[in-house]
Amino acid sequence: MIDASRRRRIARGSGTDPEDVSGLCKQFLQARDMMKSMAGMSVMDRMKFGSQFAQMSMAGGKMPTVKTSSAPKYKPNKKDKRKDRKRKSR
Repeated sequence: MIDASRRRRIARGSGTDPEDVSGLCKQFLQARDMMKSMAGMSVMDRMKFGSQFAQMSMAGGKMPTVKTSSAPKYKPNKKDKRKDRKRKSR
């Protein structure tokens, strides 16, 4: 962590409050720890972790609730539809 005098100097140089610099340092440390924990995970585990983390941050740090929707996850665009028709006609 950065000591108080250095935080004040950084805040003065950037035109912000020392509290903002402290908050940024805390966010950096949290992100660093999260990246370290994700380093040993597989790609699928990282994706699951990232989605859970995003849901938690949107919920204000609370445990996310699982929302189910009936909408399709993949919506093909015009190019994909053309390719599918071309494949089917062969």
